[in-house]
Amino acid sequence: MTTHKREVNAVIAYGSNVGDTRRYIQLALEMTANMPETILARHSALRSTFPVKVNATPTTMYSNAVALVSTTLEPLALLAQTQKIENQLGRVRTGFWSERTVDLDIILYGDLISWSPELIIPHPRVYWRDFVLSPACEIVPNMLIPTSQRTFAQTRTLMNWGFTSFPLVSQLIRRPGERLS
Repeated sequence: MTTHKREVNAVIAYGSNVGDTRRYIQLALEMTANMPETILARHSALRSTFPVKVNATPTTMYSNAVALVSTTLEPLALLAQTQKIENQLGRVRTGFWSERTVDLDIILYGDLISWSPELIIPHPRVYWRDFVLSPACEIVPNMLIPTSQRTFAQTRTLMNWGFTSFPLVSQLIRRPGERLS
């Protein structure tokens, strides 16, 4: 008896603010295309964005992109693959808001809603991050975010209308065990 793995569409966000940021994102996308059990369906254009952290200095711009992948990897296996890419591209984890050669975040994994110490899906800060919402709207504007039952396009519109208080709310939406700064 053979079991068939379920194929899932997942959305991954890419960010970089150290060195040749655009090159790091491009390399990470190429490496994503070579992940096991995963097909890189499409990705957004690369964007340059300002840092988000309220007390960050805008001396180093970020490069950002979003990709849609089709995968049979389970969520934690997909996380392991994205972290492997980060490590291979020289990411050093020195803190939550630290600089990084490349950062890959799993934003959505099908219609899964999951909260664990290792991985929160959908990504808890997706609702307030235009550097994720804009490129997601470019490639999957009508994909639903399961926790809100709104599409990326609807969520971006609400954000642009000011229905979120970015600095306060983004500080309150945090990882388990993470302290407010």
